[in-house]
Amino acid sequence: MKQLFTATLLCALVTVFAQKPAVQNQIKRLEQDIEALKFAPNEYRLLKAELQDEYLKLAEKNKLVVRQDLLIQQNMEVSDELLSISMDSVLIRKYVKTSDSFKDSVRIIFSFDNSKLVESETTYELRSGEWVMIKKFESFYDEDGHDIGWANYFIDSFGEFVGGSKYVFELEDGKVVSSENLRWDSSIQDWYLYSKNLSGYEGDNLVYQESWNWNWDLSECVPNYRYSFTYDSEGNRITQTTDDWSFDEEDWSPDAQYEFQYQDGRQWTSILSWWDDATEQYQLDSRMNTSYNSNGDVLAEYFYSYNEGEWVYTSNVVHWYTYDAANRVLEEVQEQSFDDGVTTRNVYKLEAAYTETGGKLLDAFYTWQNDEWTLQYKYIYTLNEEDESLGFEVYYTDWSTGLIVGSFKFLMTYGEDTQTTTYYAWDAENSVYYKNYSWEAHFVDDVVEYEDYYVFTNDVPSLDARKTYFRSPLFEQIEEIPTISVIAGTSSQLDLDTYFEVNKGRSVVYSVESLKSLVNPSVDGSLVTLTSGADAEGTDSVKVSIAVPGLAIEEAYIKVEVLKVLSAKEFGIEVYPNPTANFVSVSHQDFTSEANYQLFSLGGHLITYGKVAKVISLQGVQKGTYILRLEENGKSASYRIITQ
Repeated sequence: MKQLFTATLLCALVTVFAQKPAVQNQIKRLEQDIEALKFAPNEYRLLKAELQDEYLKLAEKNKLVVRQDLLIQQNMEVSDELLSISMDSVLIRKYVKTSDSFKDSVRIIFSFDNSKLVESETTYELRSGEWVMIKKFESFYDEDGHDIGWANYFIDSFGEFVGGSKYVFELEDGKVVSSENLRWDSSIQDWYLYSKNLSGYEGDNLVYQESWNWNWDLSECVPNYRYSFTYDSEGNRITQTTDDWSFDEEDWSPDAQYEFQYQDGRQWTSILSWWDDATEQYQLDSRMNTSYNSNGDVLAEYFYSYNEGEWVYTSNVVHWYTYDAANRVLEEVQEQSFDDGVTTRNVYKLEAAYTETGGKLLDAFYTWQNDEWTLQYKYIYTLNEEDESLGFEVYYTDWSTGLIVGSFKFLMTYGEDTQTTTYYAWDAENSVYYKNYSWEAHFVDDVVEYEDYYVFTNDVPSLDARKTYFRSPLFEQIEEIPTISVIAGTSSQLDLDTYFEVNKGRSVVYSVESLKSLVNPSVDGSLVTLTSGADAEGTDSVKVSIAVPGLAIEEAYIKVEVLKVLSAKEFGIEVYPNPTANFVSVSHQDFTSEANYQLFSLGGHLITYGKVAKVISLQGVQKGTYILRLEENGKSASYRIITQ
């Protein structure tokens, strides 16, 4: 991947007239590299940050307004880590080498601080028998789980734990309105603001964007430049002005302005003007007219310069397309014509390939050099039957040799409860990819339990290390709730803290709801009271909602039996003796000695149970009033007994 990064930076501009498309395609390549790193291992995080920095610098240098799209793309995705572990939970990932007989050598601990919405990934290494923190990566989230920044820390060459880089974003209505880049000052052991970008919106329209950078002379972050935009009633951008910061005036100073015109909803003219301090007006400089084909793709761009009060043609760019049956572009060739109207040259070529259902299989970019097409990059994608990505491989031209070489490849395969991601390296001598290493993730109930790390030698894998995961959730149910019996016309109580546990001293709010209205539930703190009417009888279900700040609401259910008590001889049932001391006998034609019985307290708690046999033993039952429930062959009856 570092080769890919180097190749990206070496992407050259082909001619003065072709600078704009070359820059645009360099930006496109950076976007693809950043996207590729989403699938790369954790050690590529900082490379991804470097690519993002390069992307933003290129955009600033060329006055291209692309920054906002990148920030929105990077930060409007809900964190996968938050989906795989509960907020306020702790995930410990141990990395162990087989040479250590799978004893701990590196340990990575994920934790989430719900009060600050910060997720930490801390790496410890076992050194001389002690765990030493060697690096830390923090991710910041808003209340909706959107990624709004990150920071990394590491041990420097002096053995000090210091900050590396930090980015913080602010969202309003789903849009990035502020992005800050902070750097570490070892003298104060804290972050300082190195650069920032501010954005403002009216509805969905971006109306301004400011860039601030660190000034070493002033030792502070100061304004650099500002974009301002206006729109027509259709939402089309009609002006874009660039202002530079004037330290003398301590205000924004006009620099350049673009004006855009549209036909049929498409931009067909853009005019660039530069600010003239002498006249205090914008002076016309250049113009581009654009035409489109019937598919809506750019057909030609015509360039003019403004000279002595009139527009003078300078060049044009023509785009040639090859489409498939679904009107997807398979090839686009850009050809440059110059002001003599005769001289032409190829500029670049794009190639693509798709499955029948539209999944992309190929994405390639070439530039015209030495009278031939030279590959700048090529992505070959591997898809499954549903056109979902299983991996890709990347190629580019090595400038020193002129040969096409590979830079990065990975491929995912799946088993019943496994996912294996294999990473490849490039064999320059044989010009092929070979298997380098792989991670085999093992799942239990769709959650990763552990990952095995394999190293390949001549395509033969050997187990080298293992990552194991230990999750400690904030909230969990520690005991099953039993069926609660309530005597008609009375109430029963239970304490939910007996059945649920909340760690870290966090608060929990319970709420209850009867699904059949046989009981009227209420809750005071964790104490639930279930009250039934005098004529109620049957089975009810009470839904318990458990709310912990920062977590999704959990639900549990309490099964409730509402029992109607019969008198001693009601319906011919006879229980004797009653009151009793040690036993009772039951006499009824519907209940035999094989009938099941349950003895409940008036609070609904089960005291004892068994078969009636000849007598029901009450040995050891404390004095009081109880409910005896009989069941046999689908029939049941309950009645009150008193023990003395």
